[in-house]
Amino acid sequence: MEDITNKFGLLTRDAIIVDEVLNDGDSVGSLKIIHSPGHTPGHICLYSEEDRVVIGGDFLFKSVLGNEGLYVPSSELSFDPLLGGVSPRRLSKLHFDKLLLGHQDAPLLDNASASVERAAKDIISVAKPPS
Repeated sequence: MEDITNKFGLLTRDAIIVDEVLNDGDSVGSLKIIHSPGHTPGHICLYSEEDRVVIGGDFLFKSVLGNEGLYVPSSELSFDPLLGGVSPRRLSKLHFDKLLLGHQDAPLLDNASASVERAAKDIISVAKPPS
């Protein structure tokens, strides 16, 4: 955590004043709101079914902070790591080709939903106790 704080500063911020509360399933124009908590409690993704694009913000990271591939932000960077594991599973049920994340080395422009589905399965396999 100290390395991250040194690199990015303190993770605490002042409260944000919200103009309008958006709920899971609401729409803003043609974008559907998908509640995806974990990294932060009110985190959302924006889904364009017509364009097959998810603007995912921080629900997953991709090849940053020394990790390769898609992964759930670590517990040091997540408000609720357990919910952080649920959100990719929910998003993996959508049909999209492009994924734009806040923290990624490059956008996923092909087969993005399959990549999120693999990341969700990785979370499940890590969470399962050994047989």
